[in-house]
Amino acid sequence: MAGSKRYPTNRGKQPVADLPEDEEESVEQEIVAALDPNTPTPEPQRPVDAGEDDSNGEGSSIRERLQKTPTRERFHELAREYQNLKRKVQELEDEVTVLHSDKIETEIVIESLTQERDEAIAHRDIAIRERGDLAFRLVNLQNQSSSSTPMVEAITNRKTTKMPDAPMFSDGKKVRFETWETVIRQKLEANADHYPLPVHRKLYVQSRCEGKAQLHIAPRMSSDSSNAYVDAEDMIVHLRPVFANPNRRAEAYTAYHKLIMTPKDHFTDFLAEFMQLAEEAAVIEENRKRDLYSKLPYLLQSQVMWAVNQDMVTFESFSKTCQSMSHEINLQQEAKTISRTRVTTILGSSAGTTTTTKPTYTPRVKREESSNPGRLSNSERDTLMKEGRCFNCKEQGHMTRDCPKKRLASTVATAHPSPRIIELDNGEDNDQGKADA
Repeated sequence: MAGSKRYPTNRGKQPVADLPEDEEESVEQEIVAALDPNTPTPEPQRPVDAGEDDSNGEGSSIRERLQKTPTRERFHELAREYQNLKRKVQELEDEVTVLHSDKIETEIVIESLTQERDEAIAHRDIAIRERGDLAFRLVNLQNQSSSSTPMVEAITNRKTTKMPDAPMFSDGKKVRFETWETVIRQKLEANADHYPLPVHRKLYVQSRCEGKAQLHIAPRMSSDSSNAYVDAEDMIVHLRPVFANPNRRAEAYTAYHKLIMTPKDHFTDFLAEFMQLAEEAAVIEENRKRDLYSKLPYLLQSQVMWAVNQDMVTFESFSKTCQSMSHEINLQQEAKTISRTRVTTILGSSAGTTTTTKPTYTPRVKREESSNPGRLSNSERDTLMKEGRCFNCKEQGHMTRDCPKKRLASTVATAHPSPRIIELDNGEDNDQGKADA
């Protein structure tokens, strides 16, 4: 019988690293137990790659993941598809950029074409009007040969609407010459077709003069005058040095600085005068807001103080704020006046129905109504307190607040009050005299 063949225990295994003595002994024991034929064979364990779940408890096994991993050819194919898609995206972005630039150029072209269209429409309208004028002239020329009055001429020679007449000017006190001159010039300019000849304009200016102004221009209106007026402009120039005020700006500047709004003034009237003087005195617009604030009453200043130093608040906004605050203050003052009037009316009616007697105070004395004829001294109070007697009737058996005689005396005093005269000191006497005054 052939002897049994022995195999080394570490055949086909990796060399074992040096272990501590304790662990080395346990390993040797496990090796001996494994070589013993009586040791039971352990159950085979499941391999690691036999379908274990990943650390998160989800997904497939490692083998399945490896099976799902694409091959090298598939990877290269996907990379080529990605590059193609990326190239198409870049082409589309370039196309969008080109289209955007084309849009901008198209909008510019549309805008220029719109301007050209508007200009063409304007030229067309002008051409239509010129055509109509030429047609009217042609018809008039054709109708001049006949004796009939052309109807078209009456239409084309239609006069403008007559503007209101200028005010009458006398001596420059009621109506200032500067204002009258402005209105006269505007009237003659707006209704130039009503006054086509110089004589028409001279007569109109003469008709708007009276008093001293009429006497001043009368000598040169005569046809026998050696220096007669040629046109209305000569008449206005002749009146200016006589009635115009050369110190108008200086006077307006002085009046502007003296102008002050009182609490009884209406803000609208005050603002109108303020703006008139500011324009005549040529006050700088940047200074008008501060000047307006300085001319307001104290109560109105306290309401608009926040806006005067704000650069963002314009003069128009500031004046509107002042007008609103002035209106509110006027309403409050009117309410106070009405309430005072009502109180005065009520007091007057009550005074007429009831008669009240005012007490007369004599110097250094004061009348009082009291029911106690006198006071107890400290020693008397201590004695009565020890004996348990009443402070009022000096009897035993009750306290002062329950004294029957005190109640009876109070009732009698109420029915017939007896005045008691107390001398006052100097300070109280003086105060009472002031109150009576």
